[in-house]
Amino acid sequence: MKILIDDALIDKLAKLSRIALTEDEKKLFKEQLNAVIDAFNIIDELDNQIKDIEPAFHPIEIADRFRDDIPEEYSWNPLEQNLNNENDYIKANRTVR
Repeated sequence: MKILIDDALIDKLAKLSRIALTEDEKKLFKEQLNAVIDAFNIIDELDNQIKDIEPAFHPIEIADRFRDDIPEEYSWNPLEQNLNNENDYIKANRTVR
């Protein structure tokens, strides 16, 4: 869709923005708005051309690199180092009253 940026649109935008523009400012804003609209038109054209291409969220495929899970004997026993243990449990102070 082509949007036409003319003097009437610039005057309307200035009125809505509640700013007073000189003729030079109107000319400058007209050129700048046309450049912005042209950029969006290019994006719209590209969108129509690449609609069949699947989006790439990451340019390089990332794979999980985990080591093999090999079970090993765990030799450290925390109960051996704790002085307050009873029947394979660690004794602690009461926390809930």
